[in-house]
Amino acid sequence: MKDIYTKEGIVKTYSEGKVIKVIWDVLSNKDALYESCKAQLDVVKEDEIEVIIIDVSNATGTPPMEVQQWFGEVLFPGYKACPSFKGLINILPKSAITKMGANHWKKTAESETFGFTVYESDSMENAEALAKEMMG
Repeated sequence: MKDIYTKEGIVKTYSEGKVIKVIWDVLSNKDALYESCKAQLDVVKEDEIEVIIIDVSNATGTPPMEVQQWFGEVLFPGYKACPSFKGLINILPKSAITKMGANHWKKTAESETFGFTVYESDSMENAEALAKEMMG
């Protein structure tokens, strides 16, 4: 396990092999969103990451609209530019408000045809199994 970016009580971002795992507790912290996502993008490029699992199952809040726009303008095109990258897996949130935010960035990723798929899962265990399938 390689620590990528951690902000206590907000997010833990780390990689295992060709998978990045991001566990969010608070999705409304703009600085942590930018910092974690920029660090993820760097590692996707450097380590030829294939899948990112985003666990928002226990997260509160939703990313500010400016951050969601940045996902579509900078982050997702950055992932697309990496030949190794296959897709994102969102572990669905329990909170209805957070779920709406997750649906927004899923639609952004799909609508812009970034060349990767966004999947949904109900648990880390199922997301890990899906990631293995995606990587062949």
